[in-house]
Amino acid sequence: MIQQMSSLWPLDSRPLAFFKLGGRFIIDYILDKIEQYKPKRVFLVSSKTNQNLIRELLDVWGGRLEIEAYYSQKEGLVNAISLVSSNIESSRLVSIFGHDLFAVEFLEELVKVTNSYIAYGESELRAVNLERNLISVIDDTSLEDSIKLENKLSVEYIFPRFAWHLIHLREFYLKNLLKHNISRTANISKWAIIEGSVFIDDGARIMRNAIISGPAYIGPNTIVGDHTLVRESVIENNSVIGCFMEIARSYAQSHLETHSGYLGDSILDSRVHLGAGFVSANLRLDRGEIRVKLDQRKINTGLRKLGAIIGEGTEVGINVSVMPGKMIGKNVRIWPGSIVFRNVEDNTDYIPTIEYVTRKRKLEK
Repeated sequence: MIQQMSSLWPLDSRPLAFFKLGGRFIIDYILDKIEQYKPKRVFLVSSKTNQNLIRELLDVWGGRLEIEAYYSQKEGLVNAISLVSSNIESSRLVSIFGHDLFAVEFLEELVKVTNSYIAYGESELRAVNLERNLISVIDDTSLEDSIKLENKLSVEYIFPRFAWHLIHLREFYLKNLLKHNISRTANISKWAIIEGSVFIDDGARIMRNAIISGPAYIGPNTIVGDHTLVRESVIENNSVIGCFMEIARSYAQSHLETHSGYLGDSILDSRVHLGAGFVSANLRLDRGEIRVKLDQRKINTGLRKLGAIIGEGTEVGINVSVMPGKMIGKNVRIWPGSIVFRNVEDNTDYIPTIEYVTRKRKLEK
């Protein structure tokens, strides 16, 4: 039986809006920008399975914005707006996906023109015009003819539609949102090297001869071991990066544990463990763009460098290598000595077939 995968698999354990980026939810950065325009109300539509995450978000934003949470099992922009329509008092509504961090750069262009929207790739950021009881939504083809579009702004950014798009989110954060800061409660060895723009959060420990090469973010209570290099990466809270490990241009959620090895251009959800000797290949031998297989489709990522994408709660044994652009699902166990040449579905044991030959050797007299 073929597993039906979401477009964000294997990073679909929760909405991307509630992935941490620099110690905050991705949606927090969007709310920062929205707050500047002093909106009357903010409607947050999500599934009931995310109630605890939304409660955590509201605890942070209580008193700053008037946020109302709505819960629905249906997905889609039209459904979300229909759900809150009876409580909308204004004739103006701007709709944004909760994980579309790139949108914050273009809100000014969006809100100043009625019936405008921003298009990039296969997705769009939309302004919605409300006329009495009729909700006109730009991506609803049945209503499209009734809307006169006054402005369409095309931009170069990629809407986070697939899991590997988080590589672009990491780049955007490090380039535009990261601020250099070393917490007073961080413990940094006098033999460690910190260079460039680096944010080291509360309680983090950087051990002897470790190198943090910015731009980079090291989350609260994270340990970076001896002789380890972290560069151009985001590592969230309570992670342990073992000795003699290199992490380059990668993005890892909380409670990552690694030993020795190399992790390059990769994306890891929370509670992933990588055994000693782990290597993520991130470049094809022919240096071509990397294609990813998802639901029997092969999709060109447009990236020349892409490592492993690993889901929540996965355990990886020692001496494991993962080929470029391979995706490993949630709660997977990769057995020691494996070479991962294909995607691995959720809740799967990946076991190599290894045959050992032993023979007695005659001793020379």
